[in-house]
Amino acid sequence: MGQRAHALRWALGLWLILSGSNLLLAQASPPQEPKQEAKPPVTAEQPTPVAPHWTRNPGYPTEIPANTPYHIVEKGDTLWDLAGKYLNNPFLWPQIWELNKYIKDPHWIYPGDPLILPAVAAERIAEKVAPPAPEAEKRAPEVAIPPPPPREYDIAERWYFECTGEIMENAGAFRYRVAGSEVGPWHMHMTTDEVLFIDAGEAEGLQPGDRLVAYHDQGPVPGLGHYFQRMGVVEVLATQAHTSLAIVVSSCMDIRPGDYLRAEEPISVPKVRTFPAVHPYEDFPRETVGQIVATHDSLAVAPRGQVVMTRRDFFASAAEGQAIIVDIGQDHGLDIGSWLIVYQERHPGRTVPRAGYFPAPRYEGPIREVRELPVEPPVQPHVTAMAVVVRVGPNWAIAKIYRSWDVTYVGDYVTPYAP
Repeated sequence: MGQRAHALRWALGLWLILSGSNLLLAQASPPQEPKQEAKPPVTAEQPTPVAPHWTRNPGYPTEIPANTPYHIVEKGDTLWDLAGKYLNNPFLWPQIWELNKYIKDPHWIYPGDPLILPAVAAERIAEKVAPPAPEAEKRAPEVAIPPPPPREYDIAERWYFECTGEIMENAGAFRYRVAGSEVGPWHMHMTTDEVLFIDAGEAEGLQPGDRLVAYHDQGPVPGLGHYFQRMGVVEVLATQAHTSLAIVVSSCMDIRPGDYLRAEEPISVPKVRTFPAVHPYEDFPRETVGQIVATHDSLAVAPRGQVVMTRRDFFASAAEGQAIIVDIGQDHGLDIGSWLIVYQERHPGRTVPRAGYFPAPRYEGPIREVRELPVEPPVQPHVTAMAVVVRVGPNWAIAKIYRSWDVTYVGDYVTPYAP
């Protein structure tokens, strides 16, 4: 009997221990209530009285000012949690405490205590609890992308402006000349980084740092003057009374003793969006007509209306990329950037003008067989190229051929073209 009673006592004790531990676990882990979504702080349009309550912060305000966000402390609230709820960052709890200095210790707040909240709290919590925007509003607004600006092109490479030249009646426009090379009188060709002498100095107005353009007289152009080609640019290094020392900073061709010098002027290269072109057999107005009197490469000069042979017959023709000299200019309405049509006047059944020893093929025209006709057939203009003016004077112009359909010869005709 004693052993049975002892066993019953042990079983009852074990049951009480297990029951008690379950009860403790149940009390220690109360069921989790669903987390409430954040709500905006209370804001009243009129002053709001604070209900009397027990607290260890007796200096609490008895009234909340109008239009002030606030929160009445509830059981379990902490400044840490309230900062996370209203300011989206619990580390900002000192901002709430700063507005409620009646709280002596921020660790102790009591249910019923009124807490004035920072003004930004209403805005942040409103954003947090704002209803999701419809799908159409979530899409980024369409931004109108402007079209890229039209692309522009130089009418010609800078070489055509820096290394061609001008036609003048004589050398009267030049004040200075190249006297020789620093190396010695036997050095007749000077290029970039070489030093030369100038026959003028301080008395003639030269100073160190001045830049001068060197020109070479390439010979006469009948009816127009002399062609002075730009050879390069020199910079004055030192000056004396009537002599100067200069260095070649850029060169197109070798500068030689006797070449002419004058002050450098800035060069501006015009830009265009398109380069016009016409059909080789297109009819076009020919109110102003000039002729090619030379090519830049050799000055194959021809009197107006004729084609002559020179000592360098090969250069009496030109093609795309080459420069030509024509006998019309500013007095005829041309300017830098003007367009020119280059053409030949061809007679059906006749041979195209020759260029030196290189005969051009016969031009048969639209008929299969050439016959003797009682009436002279009409002249047909045949476009060989399009050119753009890069340098211009009163009665002359230098133009670059930018589009070529056929060989262009000295003596061919040119006329301005307006696209």
